[in-house]
Amino acid sequence: MKTILPYLVLMIVTIGQTDTLTTTRTYSFQNHSQLNTETIDYIQLVFKKGAIIKGKYYGNDDNIHFVADIKLKNTSQKDELSFTLHNYKFCDELSSPFKKIKCSKIENPPFEEAGEPTFSGDIIQDQIKLRRGFYYYQSRFDSMNFTLVKEE
Repeated sequence: MKTILPYLVLMIVTIGQTDTLTTTRTYSFQNHSQLNTETIDYIQLVFKKGAIIKGKYYGNDDNIHFVADIKLKNTSQKDELSFTLHNYKFCDELSSPFKKIKCSKIENPPFEEAGEPTFSGDIIQDQIKLRRGFYYYQSRFDSMNFTLVKEE
């Protein structure tokens, strides 16, 4: 009985802690830009008790590289995702959550006049299936399928 007791205590403590832990998931999307180069966008989401509490978007397209905070919109289900981007910081090189690079805020971002994009979609197992729309698209949208690359 003395040898089993420590294991039981450890199991109870471990089970109790699983609900309070946060998990960070990083997803990637391979994009073919207008200049016919391959770039990768990343979404990094932080989950607590299964709900998203914050996130970052790492965008790369032709000569524009940025990091932005994800501003979540209210969704009706846990597997739905809807957000906009804010607090943009622009970088001189490819942005990525996997390496530290220098980024800075700039006045009047290049796409500010066109309107900021809105994102909505679903989280399905290890993927995020998003639709990205811009005001000037007049109801058109891009499909973006992100795949889980890291979970910690």
